[in-house]
Amino acid sequence: MMQFNRRDFMKGSSFAVASLALSGCDTLTGNPSYPQVTRVAPKFRKPGEKLNIGVIGVGGKGWSDWMPMFQNGENIVALCDVDRGPIDKALAEIEKSGQKASQVKCYSDYRKMLDECKNLDAVTVSTPDHTHAPAAIRAMKLGCHAYVQKPLVRTIWEAHYFEKVAKTCGVVTQMGNQGSAGDGFRRNVELLHSGVLGNVTEVHVWTNRPVW
Repeated sequence: MMQFNRRDFMKGSSFAVASLALSGCDTLTGNPSYPQVTRVAPKFRKPGEKLNIGVIGVGGKGWSDWMPMFQNGENIVALCDVDRGPIDKALAEIEKSGQKASQVKCYSDYRKMLDECKNLDAVTVSTPDHTHAPAAIRAMKLGCHAYVQKPLVRTIWEAHYFEKVAKTCGVVTQMGNQGSAGDGFRRNVELLHSGVLGNVTEVHVWTNRPVW
């Protein structure tokens, strides 16, 4: 029987951590559960060049995220959802538009999708909250731009790490605050910045939330 005191245990733990760090752990975190950065996004895109988009979370909010991209001419090359129902519905819509649905790869695990689809330029992430950061970070490390539904992350650590990965990989990210992209919202920002309203010191806001 072997006996260890606290000092011996701490020494052993330190050696174990060091060996993990030397065996190919993530260069940003030292955490082997996160894949290493493998590709940086290209800095230049030709005018009119279409993006190959992978959809992580097809139904529900995901539907209203990826469908406008598809309707605007981007290429939906992969669909991922744990529920096959939304995928089948999406394939029917894609086929109806004239694009061959057989060319779209389908998955139930986003990790497998990201490992196998080497032609992705961007992803949408519209899944349960706790999977937003892991899915987006894994995609960014492959050089994919990411449109991620709110909440973007769960913790402050995830927020810092998310930012670090995005900068390292040179990708564009956006959280799904669609209201900020609306004409009315942007017009209000223009009025505020122009000074036409004077020095605004107080604002009253009415909202219909929750919508349902």
